[in-house]
Amino acid sequence: MTICVCGSINADRILHIDQVPTVGATVAAKNLTVGPGGKGANQAVAAARAGAPVAFIGQHGDDEAGDLLRHAIMAEGIDCRGLRQVTGPSGQAMILLQDDGDNAIVVHGGANTTWTGLDPEQAAIIAGSRALLLQREIPLNIITQAATIAREAGVPVILDAGGSLTPVATDLLALVDLFSPNRSELAACLDRELPDDEDDLIEQATEWCDSVANATGRMPDLLLKNGAAGSCYIHRDAAGHFERIHRQPALKVPVRDTTGAGDCFTATYLVARTIEGLPIDDAMRFASAAAALCIGRDGALPSMPHRADIDALL
Repeated sequence: MTICVCGSINADRILHIDQVPTVGATVAAKNLTVGPGGKGANQAVAAARAGAPVAFIGQHGDDEAGDLLRHAIMAEGIDCRGLRQVTGPSGQAMILLQDDGDNAIVVHGGANTTWTGLDPEQAAIIAGSRALLLQREIPLNIITQAATIAREAGVPVILDAGGSLTPVATDLLALVDLFSPNRSELAACLDRELPDDEDDLIEQATEWCDSVANATGRMPDLLLKNGAAGSCYIHRDAAGHFERIHRQPALKVPVRDTTGAGDCFTATYLVARTIEGLPIDDAMRFASAAAALCIGRDGALPSMPHRADIDALL
């Protein structure tokens, strides 16, 4: 059975610069590259290259970028029956990429933001999948509709918090089985700055999980992506408290471009854990290796590693 990814697809315009400009400053770019991206498309390609059958649900415009995006997804062998062309521009992302691999990104949602609802064919694809992977670069009503369809069909729902730095609504979390934020996204959910100490960070994350569970009756497991510090997985113990913790250090590799690394991690964890049935620790190690390969390459979607490369690094 397939992984269904419902999310954004963008044309990425990457400007290679020495340093992200401050307010009022002008800097010269050393190079400009254009390619496919968007959190949804990145994750669909990451999962497909890691060896999973994938279906993608999204929207692109009727412009030249839309043709580029559709062809890029289809070239990966991804089921595109749920990918729609709509009137207007495709989503666009302007990525300011520094030499050290750090970046700043500005997104114009374009066709990603004009969705009014999932059609019957898209709903059937979700209901017939092995797992549903969502992000937050598409409208909240679409995310909620997709998660509801999956929940009613007994399909596990994974929500990557990427795409917005606003808190995630508790009614959406109630539809989710696994919630995966990065450090900044978790800080937005907790509405506070997070400590640098990893133990203190995990303690605050577990307290938040317990507070949401106590208030709503349900809280998904938490898969936290913490950049160079690695990742951790927090889930309930036998008493129902969020105290079972798995940690995975990040692999130390040269960094070229961190764009898409979080997308790669979440998607490849899902492949290893849900499709292949690996234990949590092994799935995190697999995802860490995939993300390490991703940051060693330029671009977002093009940097997603193939399975043979992941296995070789492990």
